[in-house]
Amino acid sequence: MATNLNLTEIANEIEKNLPSGEFTLGKGLLQPFNESNSGSRKIMQGIQKEQSIQLLKPETPLIMTGYENQFGYLSSGFVTAESDYVVITKIIKNKNKYCVLLHDINNNQLHCIMRVGYVYHTEYYGYDLNTSYLDKLRPQNMIPKGTPMIYSASFDDELNKQDGVNLTTVYMNLGRTTEDPIVLSESAAKKFTSPLYHSISIIINDNDIPLNLYGNDEYYKVFPDIGEQVKNGILCAIRRERKDDEALYSQSKERLKEIMISDVRYICNGEVIDIDVYCNNVEKLNDIYNTQLEVYYRENMDYSLNLYNAVNKFMKDHPNCTMTYDMQKEYYKAKDTVNDVPYIKEKAFNNICCDIIVRDYIPVNVGDKITDRYGGKGVISAIIKDEKMPMYFRHGTWNYVDAIYNQCTVINRENPGQLNETEITYIGSKLVEKIAEMWSNAEKMDDSFTNNYNNAMYQTVTQAEEWLYTYYSIINPDQAKDFHENVLGRLSFEERQDAIWSIIQDGELYLVITPMRNIFTIDTLRQLYNAFPFIRDEDDYLYVHQKDSNGVPRLVKTRRPMVIGKKYIYRLKQLAEEKFSAVSLASTNIKGENTKTKANKLHISAISKTPVRFGNMEASELMQLKYCQYTIEAFMMLSTSPIARRLMRNLLTGDPFDRNITLDGKSKSRNVEIVNAYLKAMGLRLVFKRKPKKIITPITIYPVCYSPLYGEPTNKDVVKVTPFVTEEGIKKAIKTARKIYYKDKEIKKDIEADEHINEVILNLAQTAMSDKDLQTKVKEVNTFNKLHNVVFIDVVELYGGDNNDN
Repeated sequence: MATNLNLTEIANEIEKNLPSGEFTLGKGLLQPFNESNSGSRKIMQGIQKEQSIQLLKPETPLIMTGYENQFGYLSSGFVTAESDYVVITKIIKNKNKYCVLLHDINNNQLHCIMRVGYVYHTEYYGYDLNTSYLDKLRPQNMIPKGTPMIYSASFDDELNKQDGVNLTTVYMNLGRTTEDPIVLSESAAKKFTSPLYHSISIIINDNDIPLNLYGNDEYYKVFPDIGEQVKNGILCAIRRERKDDEALYSQSKERLKEIMISDVRYICNGEVIDIDVYCNNVEKLNDIYNTQLEVYYRENMDYSLNLYNAVNKFMKDHPNCTMTYDMQKEYYKAKDTVNDVPYIKEKAFNNICCDIIVRDYIPVNVGDKITDRYGGKGVISAIIKDEKMPMYFRHGTWNYVDAIYNQCTVINRENPGQLNETEITYIGSKLVEKIAEMWSNAEKMDDSFTNNYNNAMYQTVTQAEEWLYTYYSIINPDQAKDFHENVLGRLSFEERQDAIWSIIQDGELYLVITPMRNIFTIDTLRQLYNAFPFIRDEDDYLYVHQKDSNGVPRLVKTRRPMVIGKKYIYRLKQLAEEKFSAVSLASTNIKGENTKTKANKLHISAISKTPVRFGNMEASELMQLKYCQYTIEAFMMLSTSPIARRLMRNLLTGDPFDRNITLDGKSKSRNVEIVNAYLKAMGLRLVFKRKPKKIITPITIYPVCYSPLYGEPTNKDVVKVTPFVTEEGIKKAIKTARKIYYKDKEIKKDIEADEHINEVILNLAQTAMSDKDLQTKVKEVNTFNKLHNVVFIDVVELYGGDNNDN
């Protein structure tokens, strides 16, 4: 059935009902220069923003869209008061955690909020919280509705959302930036330091003994207390209790302070920030081994009892009051603890369970991923010392570049917005540098000439304000209007002078570029350079470290001027550590494959032992190598045959380049055995017939063209043919061609005709893949060209023969 669907009219109608074009962007509101980036990169930018992780010291972007804070305030990491609250009391659990009881006076409800310094999600990821507001609260304090109570540490003191850092970026084609990787300096890598979390659950059974790794003879201490650092990368260790004579040695006081090879170790680094101890067998806590565990267990019991009593007292005094959902969860959890309800972790455990959270601040490493705001994700290929990075001169000092990108990524990904950002920040930095130079000249005026000093400073400030107004007007007229009204029109000269000095101290200019409203084009960029000709006339060059012919490092000036600006970059939830695995040959499952283990996730193993298979892309890339037979042999040794897998030990005990993979008649595929087990129930079976492989040694034949009229053949007469064709194959092809040429009649001696036939056979033999293929090609020939007779003077094996033989 025909329809009259007109998407253009529908889109235009929707657009008329929207206040502005920004309402169509969604997460694209966080991408500057949105109009100049491809649709696929806009989608990718939205996905990558969700994968960004918190930085220890984030920065405000030099170029903002104006919507960063709105997204931040709507996130789960920004908790505000949903009503007017009155603080009742604080129930302390430990120095890092307590519960604040709040009375919602508008709805007459009892509410609570937990004060913790972190939020842990999964794997290594979470984020720090700013709880300074809660820490200042006292009983009977009022909390007005909408007050931020807890928020992510990614917000600054003015509650501006900060997710990344501004890095000085240049675009250079280097070996280390091929295929879109990124080179960082050491200082830039440290700027990406993030809080990473380890959630470790330790089950201590009746026959387990935790070691005294952190204590002494007077106090048995199993792991670091809250606020202490993990030593030597070992959080805790458990030893299985023995009942034989060996117990006199392994369970002595001194041996319990040292780790033995059979002990289970829990591995991590960082600071312990939270500990919860749960016990279903309280009598076990009386053991000397559990002295520290009992402290945390009693701490949890006291907290639960205090919370339970405080809530009961308040509800008794306010009979019409109800509890919010959050309050109910915390209350009934405390009630079960007080009433000795068994703890359940997947299932009820017999003895003790310790849940420990460890936080570690880790910078980025080679192999980790970062991204800009334009879908430009890349892997860090190298982290170079600052003094070996390219240098540039600005603000009177030599500076090092923070990041090196490949400019081809802009063309491949169609996201030139990143170039706009570096161009604008470059112009802004050069403008501030010019203002700072004028300021410095004004301050050099002799104090005895006060009028001269005042005049020079006045001219500096007014000239700087004129440049700033022009700069803002070209990029964002709304910001220029705000600058004119709130700075030039309201502040005194002394306040305006302080504002200019603050800009000089920052060394950069901050901008708001609203998507879909402030469109930035190449014409806008040209207008900027024309407005400030001194920037266009003063070319900036990079100085790159290179070694001379004697191996001595020296600085070399680049051949062309460079745009050296800053770009805002995030860190992503993709760590190289997660992708690394080391598989032992000792453990295989029923399929003959490496057994998957959770030891790394449980922090028992330092390295993941889960096997990482070759993907389709990796396999195809390896097959393109010159010696792809090595890859084929590796696949054979990693095949599903257990016998073939055992041959891998030859790589460890013998010559790794001398590999002879031979599968005998007993070799079977474990996958086939599993499939046959399923098929057996249906009365079916897969049967494989073994067929001996016919070994054909490929050879290269060197036919030589000659004629009795011209004497013996020369080097120039040598013609190489494909190694898949044999001498016998060529002779049969000549015989077949002669039959076709003489049309099965009696063959007569015709030298000229034979020369025609020989040329055809030679041409076909250079492309044929086998003797049979050559015969097929001969039968398809209808005409012959003139050439001399052919004889065979040499036969050489394909592997081992010298291709330069004559």
